[in-house]
Amino acid sequence: MLAKMSSTLDVISGGRFELGIGAGWAEAEHQAYGMPFEKPRQRVEKLKEAVTIIKKMWTEENPSFQGKHYRIDGAVCNPKPLQKPRPPIWIGGEGERLTLSAVARCADGCNFIGSSLSEYKHKLDVLAKHCDLAGRKVEDVRKSWQGSVIVGRNEDEVESRMKLVTQGHPVQGDLKSHAITGTPEQCAQRIGEYLDIGVDRFMLSFPESATDLTGLRLFAQNVLPSFK
Repeated sequence: MLAKMSSTLDVISGGRFELGIGAGWAEAEHQAYGMPFEKPRQRVEKLKEAVTIIKKMWTEENPSFQGKHYRIDGAVCNPKPLQKPRPPIWIGGEGERLTLSAVARCADGCNFIGSSLSEYKHKLDVLAKHCDLAGRKVEDVRKSWQGSVIVGRNEDEVESRMKLVTQGHPVQGDLKSHAITGTPEQCAQRIGEYLDIGVDRFMLSFPESATDLTGLRLFAQNVLPSFK
């Protein structure tokens, strides 16, 4: 079903669809929908089989597949995606033994959430080893960073905004290391450091934007132009 719906969406969007997929991590979400929360190995096994099936349905006529968890037999997926050979597939997750192995073998890109620069470098080192085992270059895997932006016109404004964001919501670890924070110049420098290690996509959220668009506007006007 996911292959068929996403293929249609690629056609509707004029070939702009990209699939982001993961093995699941939140037990509460599984419970809410009456789904078993299985061990990590089982979830990643299912993820790899799912991606294999999706690729087949996007690119083959009436594909078949028999796996440990899923099977298809002459499945139909029409219309096919506009993108050739198929839309990109991104796998999100940071598990070093299982998930990053799946990235190396199945994905076009990986996404890490809130990783500090040193953490991201470490994950890339692990991913490179998995890519070696899969006969692939880590440079061929696109890299994404996902996280929050807290930007202010000066240091005092940055600190004030950080206090508002964290008020009543304890932050795990050092916020300055796990988010893009600072003045516009500091935010641009931080993004540049991720670019230097190979990150080529950023999925940014602005925690204050529900009530205040000041930070979002400041970022758009004073940070984004640095990367045109």
